[in-house]
Amino acid sequence: MKKQRKLTTFEELPDGEKRRIAEERHRELVRLLQSMAQREKDLIGILAKLFGAPGERNRERVIWQGIVAFANIDKIDDTSSPQLGLIYFRHLAWLCASRLAGELTDPIDDLSIFRDLEFRVKRTGKSPDEVFAEMAPALQSQFRRTLFWLADPNRSEPDVKAEALRFLLESSSESAIHFDIDPVDDFDETGNRGYPLFFWKSIWGYETVASPIAKFIFDQLEQYHAGELTLNKAVPIIVCKRPGCGKFAVPRRRTKEFCSNSCRTLYRQKTKPKAHAEYMRKYRAANY
Repeated sequence: MKKQRKLTTFEELPDGEKRRIAEERHRELVRLLQSMAQREKDLIGILAKLFGAPGERNRERVIWQGIVAFANIDKIDDTSSPQLGLIYFRHLAWLCASRLAGELTDPIDDLSIFRDLEFRVKRTGKSPDEVFAEMAPALQSQFRRTLFWLADPNRSEPDVKAEALRFLLESSSESAIHFDIDPVDDFDETGNRGYPLFFWKSIWGYETVASPIAKFIFDQLEQYHAGELTLNKAVPIIVCKRPGCGKFAVPRRRTKEFCSNSCRTLYRQKTKPKAHAEYMRKYRAANY
């Protein structure tokens, strides 16, 4: 009977063979990571366009753009606005949830992952979309008060500050985010043949519809407090300077004071009519 040859373990391989295997796996990982990075880059780009910021590629700034887009919806209690709010909210919540998961997970299609919304659906018998439409005005109002505080802390009333901070704390606390934790079946501390982890951790639900977004805002403030982010990066928002506007923007420069060029023009027309008239004369002479 022919004696069966003993298989060589990885440790017994010559260094040259180990290097060949290592280089091959390295190339596979690089290709995989590049494809994942490209997918994430493409998705971020699409979301930036959705939120009105084409060309933006920074994930955190895109999230702020989404928050501002939702907060700036006019007459959200009209029949059409809740649908726009739901579109913004779905993708904004998905992007914030993916940030917590560490990767861009599947989009949020099932709104029952939000406990407060699911409770209202069961109580009223309405669809999740209908219930969200009812919740949208109050949700937008809460985010607007929070953004007013963040954009101009010193001008906010004490009760507004306290309410905004309480909203962020309650919506982003550990009890507001529900996790599933499962032990890994194939533990391997080296990661060569299994997983170098004791357990998988995944988010399966939230206490409120505001939780993933509030968690993002609170984490940004915490990073600013810890000195990990400058204020411009932690909270890159402004509230428009023009009286009666009240809309928010995510400017490139903190010196920007208006949400749009039209608001800047209207402000100058009202507060500095002579200077504005002179500016327009020069503009027409230069361009026409």
